[in-house]
Amino acid sequence: MRIFGFFTSLLLILWVTSSVFAADICAKNPQSTYDMKNCYGNQIQIADKALNLAYKNVLNTFSSPRQKTTLIQAESDWIKFRDSECTFERLIVEGGTAEPLFEDRCVLELTQARTNWLKKLIDYNH
Repeated sequence: MRIFGFFTSLLLILWVTSSVFAADICAKNPQSTYDMKNCYGNQIQIADKALNLAYKNVLNTFSSPRQKTTLIQAESDWIKFRDSECTFERLIVEGGTAEPLFEDRCVLELTQARTNWLKKLIDYNH
């Protein structure tokens, strides 16, 4: 239970840190909603590639089939959580021009935080 609490705290810290970073990239000198949407789209692609690489690296560090199976399930569950969470955040401003930006920002921030968390798992497993 302590490990779960530790990882939850770590994830929260990483999420807050990445939130500031992600917001600075796409919100700095925005020209239009369209420009910000494109920025978030590009940043999400980069973050997604980093997430996939970190996930593969973590998966390769585990030797136990049970660990690998559990990580695969956890990652699948996390993706569902991220998508649901970000859909909810989008609905906060439902109907406004910022609606898709809320969802994109959320996807970017949570993906970056998950990537950082997966990278930490490699350190813990060695």
